[in-house]
Amino acid sequence: DVPTAALYAAVRRYRPSLVWLSASVPPRNTRDIARDLARVAAALGSVPLVIGGRGADALPLPPAANVHHLHSMAELAAFARGVLAAGVS
Repeated sequence: DVPTAALYAAVRRYRPSLVWLSASVPPRNTRDIARDLARVAAALGSVPLVIGGRGADALPLPPAANVHHLHSMAELAAFARGVLAAGVS
C-alpha cells in the first residue's frame, strides 16, 4: 500500500514522465481512493497515470484523459515505450 498522500507528494517533487500504480487487492474504501486518485491525476496534468493489477478492476478510476487502466505488464511496457518515444513529460 502506497499512501496516496506520499504518491501525490512524490509526483509534485519528482515530476515523472509516467506513474504506475498496481492494485493487488480491491480497495476497502472506494470513496477515499476515488478522491485520492483524482487528486494524483490532476497533479500529473498530461502525464499518464497507469493503473493495473489484480484489484484494479474494482478501483473507481477518475474520468481523466491521463488515467489508463492496463491489464498486463506487456501492455505497460508497450505503453511506456510509447510515452518515451513521444517525449511526454
